[in-house]
Amino acid sequence: MKRKVMGWLLLLLPVLCLVLELLPWGTVAVYAHPLQDGTIETVRRYFSYFHYTGHGLGFASGDFGTFFAPVVTVLLLLFALRYFFTGRGRAGVVACAALGAAAAVTPVFLALYLGQPLFDLITPIGLILAALLLLEGVLALLIEPLQKKRKK
Repeated sequence: MKRKVMGWLLLLLPVLCLVLELLPWGTVAVYAHPLQDGTIETVRRYFSYFHYTGHGLGFASGDFGTFFAPVVTVLLLLFALRYFFTGRGRAGVVACAALGAAAAVTPVFLALYLGQPLFDLITPIGLILAALLLLEGVLALLIEPLQKKRKK
C-alpha cells in the first residue's frame, strides 16, 4: 500500500513541477533600459520556463539554470514513469531530482553574485519548484527501503 502511494507521488510531483514551469510567471528577467536623462530604469519581465526567447529556454540573461530545470524535469518524469512501471531507474529519479533542484535555485546564486536583492531574480514559483524537486528525490530514496522491508 505504501509503495503504491509513494509510487503515485513519484509520478505526481514531476507533473506538478511541469505545470509550475509552464506558468507564465515562473522565471524573471531583469532588463536595464537607459532613459533620456541618463539614468537607468530596470524592468522585470516574467516568463515561463519553456519560453523560447528572453529568459526561459533562451540564454539572454546568462542564467542557464532556467534552461536546465525544465529539461531535467521532463527527464525526471520519464525516469519516474519507468520506475513506477518496472521498478528500475531509481538512481535516475534521484539524480534528476537533485540536478533539477540545483538548477531551479541558480537564480539565487546569480543574485548573490551580482549583489542584487534575492527576489529580483527568482520567483516564489522557482522556490516551490526547487522544494518539490527535492521532495521527489527524498521520496525516491525512501521508497526503496520500504520495498526491501516488505520482501523480508
